[in-house]
Amino acid sequence: MKAWLRLARLLPGLLLGGCVNLGGAEQPPVVHYVLDDAAHIVPAAAPDPRTLLVMPVQAAGFYQNDALVFSRTPGTRAYYQYARWTEPPAQRLTRLILLRLEREKLFAHAAGLGGNLRGNWVLDAHLLDFYHAAEKPPGEVRIVLQARVVELAGNRAVGEKIFRVSAPCPSYDAAGAHAAFDAATAQLLDQLTQWLAQLAAGAPAR
Repeated sequence: MKAWLRLARLLPGLLLGGCVNLGGAEQPPVVHYVLDDAAHIVPAAAPDPRTLLVMPVQAAGFYQNDALVFSRTPGTRAYYQYARWTEPPAQRLTRLILLRLEREKLFAHAAGLGGNLRGNWVLDAHLLDFYHAAEKPPGEVRIVLQARVVELAGNRAVGEKIFRVSAPCPSYDAAGAHAAFDAATAQLLDQLTQWLAQLAAGAPAR
């Protein structure tokens, strides 16, 4: 009886981590999820005349791969065994930031570093946390991003902010975490672009 009680306590965590296959001896296939921005976008009526260059988003060491991350106890992180991103979150976020800026048309030009454009401002962002907080089913996803804008002329700091967003998971598994990550990412990009618009409005172009 004690063995069954112990298994009952362990089973949710094992299923969450993808360590148990209840359908037979074969291991389940690895599922690759695409992180996306599903927000409805309304382009700006009058883009700021500046050019914004976007540096590749950097990430804390634990997030520099394609594994989905979860936490079952505070202060810990673990990888899903059978769930992967199609590309590492920081790399994908860089693309999504550029796509959002292109769709919202906040600036006259927005591009990644390395092109031929000469920029006025540079956006530098660091992904601090990106995980499924699964202490209580079904949990929620949490994203923490630190962003900084620098004016190239004179290397002057324009603004810096830490964004913290979360979204509830519809189910206690990787698929539920994926849906929540998409929702939280849309929130993050909403807040990031609103902040950029505020910075632009408060610092007239010279």
